[in-house]
Amino acid sequence: MAVKRKPIAEKLKELKQITTAFNKEAGETRIDTVANPDIYERIRIEYIPTASLKLNSAIGGGWPRGKFSLISGAPDSGKTYRLLEDIAHNMKLDPDFMALWVESESSISEEVFDMFGIDRERMFFYEVGTDSGEEALDLVIRYAYTGVDMIVINSLKCLTPEKEFKDSMSDANVAIQARMNAKFMRVIIPTIAESGTALCIVQHQSTDIGSYMGGQTITGGKAIRYNNVLTVEFRKAAITSGHPLYSVKDDYMLIKAK
Repeated sequence: MAVKRKPIAEKLKELKQITTAFNKEAGETRIDTVANPDIYERIRIEYIPTASLKLNSAIGGGWPRGKFSLISGAPDSGKTYRLLEDIAHNMKLDPDFMALWVESESSISEEVFDMFGIDRERMFFYEVGTDSGEEALDLVIRYAYTGVDMIVINSLKCLTPEKEFKDSMSDANVAIQARMNAKFMRVIIPTIAESGTALCIVQHQSTDIGSYMGGQTITGGKAIRYNNVLTVEFRKAAITSGHPLYSVKDDYMLIKAK
């Protein structure tokens, strides 16, 4: 039996009635067609440009505001360098630009900020130390609510769940970090979408023990892969060149750094 379809004018009338009633109850325009400027503005993505024109071209303009970007790669492949240079670059472009750096690897010294020309008054720095991963991520959420322009977590893999601090070394805590990351994603994604904060998380690659050839994988649970809109993999070029390569996996692109 053929499905009887309503005329478009009748469907539009009913849809508009539902839309108007819902928005009136919400007190703001929450749902409408994309032709509505309020809706279009919400889905339009703004970018925080990186200091590399080639990288900007590869990833669409820079680190997206209100979204989560995942930066992975081998050790010493340029991940931290890139993000610090990008923060310094945007501080020079925008006198109101502010950033939060969450350091869990204890790999940054005070000379780094002066080397890149970062304004100390506009750069918040938090070294996790013996704080639990939950405490660190709770702080990130609170900063994201304020609308700080950029938050960098270096790195998510080194955040230790509270239960691991309390348990003995002989205790097995299967997937505990993955569950922590999944809960964090469920809270932080709508938060940064509202505040316009660009969240950049560094996550190291590890050997995939379930792979026949021992390939590389990003640990920390599947939630971080499901929720990020951009994955940038940093690689090293041949030893003879000494220049890192940026590999944007979603677009299968390789470009040389400046």
